[in-house]
Amino acid sequence: MKKVTAARTDSSDLPVAASGPFVDHRDVRELYENATVDLLSLDGLLTVSRLDALENGAPPTKKEKALLVRQRLKMFFDAPVGDDAYVVKFLVGAAGRKVFWAETQSWRSGKGVQTNFVGLFSSLQDAKAAVRRKGLIDVRDYNWRQRCSR
Repeated sequence: MKKVTAARTDSSDLPVAASGPFVDHRDVRELYENATVDLLSLDGLLTVSRLDALENGAPPTKKEKALLVRQRLKMFFDAPVGDDAYVVKFLVGAAGRKVFWAETQSWRSGKGVQTNFVGLFSSLQDAKAAVRRKGLIDVRDYNWRQRCSR
């Protein structure tokens, strides 16, 4: 991956190449650690006897917590709410080459929307890969085994 450097500090006027919802890895970890049992989201994924046990206060297993996180992430990516997003914009140089500007935007109570510059990249794929190192841009990015082992 080739990283490009430039002297630009604002991307507001650049055309967008890709964008979508974004979930920071810290938020995913918090979702996992604070997973509360939502029986409706687990309906059809677990046996009836296990759902009954959870309803009666049994603690969820690591796999069940991961299923809960995946279901919540799926709902978020299906119908995003809030201002947490990734945006990849592009600049075209004098020689006609494109450079991709990647950033994440997150809303924090009391602070408003914060834009975090990820970097400049020579391809859209490299820019998306860099954003994925910061968080999830699709529910398919979530790997529960990785979350359970941390």
